[in-house]
Amino acid sequence: MNFLRGALAVMFALGSTGGHSQPAQFDPQQRQAIGGIIREYLLENPEVLQEAIGELERRQQEAQRAAQAAVLRNEREKLINSPEDYVTGNPSGDVTLVEFFDYNCPYCRKAEADSDVLIKKDPNLRVVLKDFPVLGPDSVEASRLAVAAKRQLSPDRLLAFHGKLMEIRGRANGERALAVAKEFGLDLARLQKDIQGGTVTAVLQANAALGDELGITGTPVFILNQDIIAGAVGIEPSAKRLQTSGSAARGHAGDLDNGLQEWNKGDIIVKTRRQVIGFMTAGVLAALPYGPAFAQNVAVQDLAVQGPLGDVALGPENAKVTIIEYASLTCSHCANFHKTTWPELKKRYIDTGKVRFVLREFPLDPLATAGFLLARCDSKNKYYPITDLLFEQQRNWAFTDKPLDALRGLMRQAGFSQEKFDACLKDQKLYEGVSAVKQRAADTFKVNSTPTFFINGQRHPGNLSIQQIEEIITPMLGS
Repeated sequence: MNFLRGALAVMFALGSTGGHSQPAQFDPQQRQAIGGIIREYLLENPEVLQEAIGELERRQQEAQRAAQAAVLRNEREKLINSPEDYVTGNPSGDVTLVEFFDYNCPYCRKAEADSDVLIKKDPNLRVVLKDFPVLGPDSVEASRLAVAAKRQLSPDRLLAFHGKLMEIRGRANGERALAVAKEFGLDLARLQKDIQGGTVTAVLQANAALGDELGITGTPVFILNQDIIAGAVGIEPSAKRLQTSGSAARGHAGDLDNGLQEWNKGDIIVKTRRQVIGFMTAGVLAALPYGPAFAQNVAVQDLAVQGPLGDVALGPENAKVTIIEYASLTCSHCANFHKTTWPELKKRYIDTGKVRFVLREFPLDPLATAGFLLARCDSKNKYYPITDLLFEQQRNWAFTDKPLDALRGLMRQAGFSQEKFDACLKDQKLYEGVSAVKQRAADTFKVNSTPTFFINGQRHPGNLSIQQIEEIITPMLGS
C-alpha cells in the first residue's frame, strides 16, 4: 500500500496547479506514466479491485436504501391510507403491513395464506393490499376489474371477492374475473363503465408510480414500518420482522431489546465479508458528495429546539458558529468524520470557544439506536466519550457476526455492568427521546442520510473534511 500512496503523491505533484479546487492537468507523457503505475499496482494487488467492487455495491445499496427511506417517509399516507386499497386484519391496528401483489403471482397466493396466519397471531395487525399488476396484460385486466368492483362491495364482501380472484385456476384475466363478478351478483353494466373510467386508471397508475419510486420490480413485496421485504418469506421470518420492525412502530424499548437479540443471532441481517470490507474502507476510498448544490438553509430558531432529552453541547452558547450533526453510530461515513475531522474541529474551534457543536441522534438501524441509548444512559459528560468510543471501534462491534455481544464487551470498558447494559436498552424514556429526535429531523428538516450537518442553519450532507468546514465557517467567524 505504501507503493500506491507514493505513486499517488507523484501523480498529485505532477498535476498540481496550486489550487485545491482545480482538476489536475497532465500531458500525454504524464498520463502514460500514471497509467503504467496504476496498471502495475493493480496487477500486483488484484484484491483491490474486489474491494472496490464491494465498496461500489455497498454505496449503491446505501443510496437505494436512503432513497427508499425518503419515499416511505414522504409518501406514507399514500402507502398506508389510500381509500382505494383493500384493508384486512384490524382496520385500527397499531402496525400496518403493506403488500404489493399481482393476481397472477403464485408467491402472492402463498403470501396471502401467511398473512392470514399473522393476522390471527397479532390482533393489532392491519394489512393493506395494493394492486400492482406487473405480470402482463392479463394481470392488468384482472386488477382493473377488481378496483372497479370495489365501488359495489362492502368491505367484508370485497375481501371475499379478492380471495376468489386469488384462487382463480390458471391465468387470472378480465374474462375470468368477470365470471367472479357475476358470481357475486355485481351490476355488470356499471362494472364495465367503471373499468373504462379514469378513476380505475388513476389508482393503478398511482400504485405503479409508488412502486417505481420504491424500486419494486416484482411481487409480492411487503412494507413494514421502514423495512422493504421482497418475496413470500414464510411465517417464521415474517413473524420475526413483525417483532423487530413492528416494535419500532409500537415504540417499546423492551421490544427493541428483543429485536436486538434476534439481530445478534444473525437471523435478520447477515453481512458478507465483501460488505464488511465495503464499510471498513468507505472512509479511505471517498466521502459522500459535497458541494454548494447540496446546501439548503433551515431556520436557526427551528434547529435550536431541543428534543425531549435535551442536547449535549460542546462549546459556549454565544459562539458565532453552531454546528449540529445528525449521525448514526453504524454509519461508516460518520465514523470516518469522527476519527479524522472531529479531533481537529474540536481542537481548533470548539475548545477555543469559536464553535458550539451538537451531536444529534439519527439511528439508521436498531444497533445504532442501542448505541445511542447507552450513550444517553450515563451522565451527559460521558455522552461524547461513549459516542467517540463507538465510532472509533465501529468495525469491531457493528460489523461482526454477533454485534450485540461485541457492543456489550465494548461497553464494559466504559464501566457498564451486564445489569446496567440491559437496563439502558430497556429504558422507555430514552428510547422515546432518541426516536423523537430522529423523527423531527426527518419530518421537519428532511434529513435522509448521515452524516448531515447544519452550520448556522445551512445544510451540508456528507463526510466533511476539516478544510471543507473551514471554508464554510471562516466567513461566519469573521476577523
